[in-house]
Amino acid sequence: EPAAGGEGGAAGGRVCACPTILLSVHQPTYRFLEAMTGLVAMAAGGRLLYGGPVKTAAGSCALAQWFDADGASPRLAQISPNPAEALLDALADPSGAMVLKIEALLRAEAGKATPPEEIAEPAAEA
Repeated sequence: EPAAGGEGGAAGGRVCACPTILLSVHQPTYRFLEAMTGLVAMAAGGRLLYGGPVKTAAGSCALAQWFDADGASPRLAQISPNPAEALLDALADPSGAMVLKIEALLRAEAGKATPPEEIAEPAAEA
């Protein structure tokens, strides 16, 4: 956690083009989010909420597009102009509508996962 104890912006200069970087960001700034190529967001209990690119091929925010795909309110931009901050606020929102939306997103994401028994071992080369 490169920015532990500091402000979210303090870690901005530490993002590099390395193959894989795993970090936990407690104060995500929009600039920091845009410097990343991929994002994994976890919900309570360690459940995968979102795993994918930060931007779409067209350059828009993939996280917002995914969150807003159902067309229901609230949309991510209605919560905050910073998609990362908006997602954190959505996860912390105890209102019934938000809880239902997050649960629906979790069910949809869980439906995409390949059960371990269906993952085939790679064929050995002869």
